[in-house]
Amino acid sequence: MTIAITVVGMLLAVALLFILALLRSHAEILRRLAALEASLDPDRDDGGSRRTPPPAHSSPPNGAGAGGAAADISGQTLAGAPVQLTFGAGSPRTLLAFMGTGCHACVPLWDELRHEPVPTPAGARLVVVTKGPDRERLARLLELAPAWVDVVMSNQAWSDFSISSTPHFVLVDGGEIAGRGSATSWAQITAFLNDAQDDDRIHRARALGTDARADRAERALANAGIGPDDPSLFPSRLEAGDD
Repeated sequence: MTIAITVVGMLLAVALLFILALLRSHAEILRRLAALEASLDPDRDDGGSRRTPPPAHSSPPNGAGAGGAAADISGQTLAGAPVQLTFGAGSPRTLLAFMGTGCHACVPLWDELRHEPVPTPAGARLVVVTKGPDRERLARLLELAPAWVDVVMSNQAWSDFSISSTPHFVLVDGGEIAGRGSATSWAQITAFLNDAQDDDRIHRARALGTDARADRAERALANAGIGPDDPSLFPSRLEAGDD
């Protein structure tokens, strides 16, 4: 009887050790899977929890960065070939769309791209700029991006253009940043950027009109023999002289 109890106790002890070893192995597997998932998912923070994406919103191009020179972009294509976009005075109008595979607000924009060519401001060339291959899920990107869309993968571009959230759009015209902003559809961002360009043209025309009127007035006075210091231009001085 005593021997039987001893044997059963030893078997229970062995079974307990086996269970503990199994649990420890299971915990190690889960830890490694979590670390692997975090490295593949740009929407997860260093602690392994998923970051809450910013709510999708639309806003007209703000003045931040508008009017400055656009930095050239160096990166690589989806096929891994090196590529560089150079923006200068003679460069074509280009709409840079900063998007990624981990951006939830970018999903409808990717969907629109797959169905048909999207509108751009004044027919601007469209270039999608993603993070580098070390920060993106390349297989997912190949699935999302249609063949007709130019895609440049570049971490440096996001830094040069001060991109802090996605999706974000930057319109480059003649080497200068003509406008920037965010939206939930291609038609929306195109309308915003077109409005911004129209407003800019109106302001420039008004300023030019004011300068032109001043020039015409000066030429007319000069033709009449009236110079900048002519007494007739200062009636208050004539009245003071009469006194």
